[in-house]
Amino acid sequence: MVKYIIVIIIIVFLTYCQSIKDKSLQYPNLKDRKIVLIDTLPHINKSELNGQIYINNIKVITLLRSGCRACIKEMDNWRQLIQKKEMLQDNSIKFIFIANGNPSYSWNYQIKKEKLNFPIFLDQTEMFITFNKLEELINENTIVLNRNNEIIFIGSPILKPRLKKSFLRCLKEELSKQTVD
Repeated sequence: MVKYIIVIIIIVFLTYCQSIKDKSLQYPNLKDRKIVLIDTLPHINKSELNGQIYINNIKVITLLRSGCRACIKEMDNWRQLIQKKEMLQDNSIKFIFIANGNPSYSWNYQIKKEKLNFPIFLDQTEMFITFNKLEELINENTIVLNRNNEIIFIGSPILKPRLKKSFLRCLKEELSKQTVD
């Protein structure tokens, strides 16, 4: 009986470990796909922004619904994560939020009230998703791009905390590549 319990525990453990592997494996056709950043999207907040954000930086792009109040909380959780992890404060990592849909007045007000200091773009027609053929990422809202704008990680460490270690490891590896080049 004890042997069966041990076998079941091992199977459960192996299944769990398999489920937290790099989410990119679930989207093999997206791994290393080059993403086009659409610089004509208007941005909602007045964060410091210039064209340099797209050049030679690692980009963490999070897609949000513009009418979603929980999404504002998610952005605040990103801010807290960035403040806690010194590595995320590296100037080579840029955090970009793209809000899809039509924002309500209260959503815009909340964004201003929270004083979020990273770029938040408004994409009312979901042009970013459509142009880059990212429709299959409906259940994932965060992608990480290397300095060549190729997808290197898929998944949110905010919405899925079990991905946090993989996310941070991915960024650390990419930062080390940048300093070597």
